[in-house]
Amino acid sequence: MVHLSPLRVLPSELAWYHLLLPCSIIIPSVLGLVDPIRLGIPSFAPRQVIYDRNLIPFFVAPWAAPSSFASVISRLLQVAFLLQFPRWSCWALWRCGLPIWVVIGLVRTLVGFIFTRSLGWAHPSLFRHWALYETTNGFGPILSTLLVLQTAGVAIAEDVSIGTSLLEGSYGVPIALLLTITFCWTEQSPWTYGLALLIAFSIIILDRARSEIARLGRAKYQRVPMYDLSAPSTPDLASTSASSYMTNLGRVIILGLTCFLLMELPFNVARQFTVHPIPMPVSPFPSKPLLEILMLSYPRNDVPLHTSIIKTTLDSYLPFLNSSARLSVYTQSTTHRAMEDVRRLFSTSHPNITFHVNSDKYPDANDGQYLHLSEAFGWVASGRPDKEPAEWVMLIEDDFPMCGGEAGLNGLREVLKLLEASREVDKDGRTTTPRRRAAWVGTGGSGMILHRTWLPILQLVLRAHASVDSKLPEGYARAPDVIIQDCVVGDDPFCATREDWVCPGWNGGISGCGAVITSRQIMDHIGGALSTRPGMAVNTWDWRCGWRNVKHGQSGLEVVPVDW
Repeated sequence: MVHLSPLRVLPSELAWYHLLLPCSIIIPSVLGLVDPIRLGIPSFAPRQVIYDRNLIPFFVAPWAAPSSFASVISRLLQVAFLLQFPRWSCWALWRCGLPIWVVIGLVRTLVGFIFTRSLGWAHPSLFRHWALYETTNGFGPILSTLLVLQTAGVAIAEDVSIGTSLLEGSYGVPIALLLTITFCWTEQSPWTYGLALLIAFSIIILDRARSEIARLGRAKYQRVPMYDLSAPSTPDLASTSASSYMTNLGRVIILGLTCFLLMELPFNVARQFTVHPIPMPVSPFPSKPLLEILMLSYPRNDVPLHTSIIKTTLDSYLPFLNSSARLSVYTQSTTHRAMEDVRRLFSTSHPNITFHVNSDKYPDANDGQYLHLSEAFGWVASGRPDKEPAEWVMLIEDDFPMCGGEAGLNGLREVLKLLEASREVDKDGRTTTPRRRAAWVGTGGSGMILHRTWLPILQLVLRAHASVDSKLPEGYARAPDVIIQDCVVGDDPFCATREDWVCPGWNGGISGCGAVITSRQIMDHIGGALSTRPGMAVNTWDWRCGWRNVKHGQSGLEVVPVDW
């Protein structure tokens, strides 16, 4: 075997076919960086398989371009190490590497499903957004797995072996693990490399167990010469060998677990101590506030408890209210004692909070939630004597307070930043209507953020459902909150966005212009046991603070990761 000095290849030892493997990685990456839309190869994320049934990224992601400058450094480091292994032919390595990639992708898909749709749904504390959305590209996971296996003594194939002194000897496994950590940190892919490492050590353990079972089997049936039967007894060599085997295996496992914990530390532990407030985006129009929180309220049976619920909800939004955000409490009930009690507490001390009672009569409409929502949208979208309509309206019910502390508030600010980032400036220097016009941070009929231009559309649709002489076809009627949800996510043709539009994404790249959602619900539901309709009260713990967003994973939506 030819021993090369670290990261150095002699021209005489580098035949043209040794360049096939690095070139097969470099060329697609360069093309993807030059023109990512037309020439780029898609990266892989489990969401594509689970929700979109799209397997193409699963098979082509190793050739996808790096997604950041740090990823470019990682890719160059991978190519440098591949050039150190002249005995690794392109065909031989892909013959061993692709099955490993398939295993990594399948395990990632299974884990993504478990931590979002399975355990992550039933037990919100186990929900992990990045298990489903973390993108993977490049040869790094394959290279890391192969290096760990080979340095640990697992023979992958005769024609795929390490040909550099850098990874040989007793320090081979630690160096391979250090490279894995480097790839993980530079590519920001803890789920991918963490699972790749666990797969590698699972193979090592199985290989060691297979070897030990085979050795014990040979020792059991080994013939003993007749002239040795009278010899004095000697120490049990098999027992000594087994003890040495267990010691070496234990060291490898401890080293691997230490590496795994170190690799995951910045992503799962350190972030718990780094939640800092982010600035609220400003309104593009100085005379208009950016956001108006529209709280709908309706009387409930227990007035003192309802008063406490409304007060708790209002208190949760106070840190958010400033010159760019205000809150309005709206009702169509003229006998709402809980709202009157809360008005006396907040109206004088908090000028950014408005209480409005709509006492108008509507003989041509059925009283109910359709009419309540329709008239609320009409009221908030119209110009009031002392207030111009806000650019965005966030619809909430009076028992849905903000939650998650600073992380929850940051999530809402991030959502508004993404919505505002979709604006463009025309040739005359005027700010245009944003391409993204909706977001959803809660559940049911709460937490939906709508641009003011969509309010008249929703008002007409809701009023058509409330009309006494409704012309809607039989069976077409939808629940009020479903009407708004369909508009938010683009399922309603009245609220559809153009598929050829591109908007800034959360991670700094580009994406479609669909609605924005938070990965978790950043609103709690504290009034489930006190319904506005007698006999309908349910004390449910489902869809509470921190639960997975109901649209999490759906294609065409931009997700803001929120965790605490």
